[in-house]
Amino acid sequence: MVVATRSIALLFFASYIARIPVTAISLALILVLRESGRGYGLAGLATGAYVVGLSVTAPLTGRLADRFGAPRVFLIGAPLCGIGLIGLVAGADSLPVLALLGLAALAGGALPPLGALTRGLMTPLLDEAQRARIFAIDATAQELCFMGGPLVLAGLVAIGSASQALVVIAGLLAAGAVLYWSVARQLPRAPHAAKEHRGPAPFRSPGLRALLAVTVLVGAMFGAIELSIAAALEDAGDRDLAGMFLAIWSAGSLAGGLIAVRWPGHNLERRQIVALVAAAGTAFVLVPAAGAPVALAAVLFAQGVTQAPLMAVGYALVPRLVEGRLSEAFAWLTSAVVGGIAVGTTLAGAASEHAGAGAGFLIGACAPLVALALALAFLRSAR
Repeated sequence: MVVATRSIALLFFASYIARIPVTAISLALILVLRESGRGYGLAGLATGAYVVGLSVTAPLTGRLADRFGAPRVFLIGAPLCGIGLIGLVAGADSLPVLALLGLAALAGGALPPLGALTRGLMTPLLDEAQRARIFAIDATAQELCFMGGPLVLAGLVAIGSASQALVVIAGLLAAGAVLYWSVARQLPRAPHAAKEHRGPAPFRSPGLRALLAVTVLVGAMFGAIELSIAAALEDAGDRDLAGMFLAIWSAGSLAGGLIAVRWPGHNLERRQIVALVAAAGTAFVLVPAAGAPVALAAVLFAQGVTQAPLMAVGYALVPRLVEGRLSEAFAWLTSAVVGGIAVGTTLAGAASEHAGAGAGFLIGACAPLVALALALAFLRSAR
């Protein structure tokens, strides 16, 4: 079944409106705790608890979405996340550390991975050619969300406080859930949608497990490069430019997404290999560019171009690797990339502290190289 372009556009538009406040939560948590007089150590722990909560519960949330529908799951989960955030704001300067970490973990655990749920909802309604293009558009638009969320947060903080901003974000999240639910409930049901949750567990698929391993390493590349950007600019005495350099990296990803949308061909495995080679090659060039901000900016843009195609190919591969339970399968992909980012950030932080930012970039370059080896090994075994 192929749905009208207008229905697809409306659903993804609603999901992006809901995703914009989500992208500001991590930074908002840090600002709220600092505003209340807490240290960066606790702020980092709270952000980590939020991310861990999100990554651990994502597959379960995806399973519930396959059973009861993504709109219902998000309509319930998003307000629960907002309640956790408001509780954290209310107790930021008085609650004990464990209670704050528990609220942060609750907020992350209650928040459904909306991108994964939306892809799971739409996949049965699209043919394979449409999926490749739609997922490339989705990977591109995600970058706009990651750029828009911090801008919304900055505007809210400028006219109020960090605590007030997080409360507004919680409200926007709930409003986005209502909008998403009202749009998604009007979509036509896919054939056999009622049996979607009865397929075999996605994690039992060897192909999906291989894709998850590759995705963890891609996430590690993201995390390592993001941290190393800040380290490189601090070494150069330009720490305040870190946000601008991250924006340059994201702009490259936007350009890569536009390329992916128009990249012809159905050989997804080959496209994944090409994207991994490009990601590793450009990341290795970051190592010598770490000490020269102008060169670093140029290489970051080039490296960013590989990001959206990598994620788009991963999304498009999922329906080939599992039978049913698509929301759960996509949610596993979300957990993999989030977990990989945490690993990459940790490793690059240790490497940068002991050997400079170039060592952190080297971690980011090695991750897609290992992913490439895994992908090639799986393709050989599959053949």
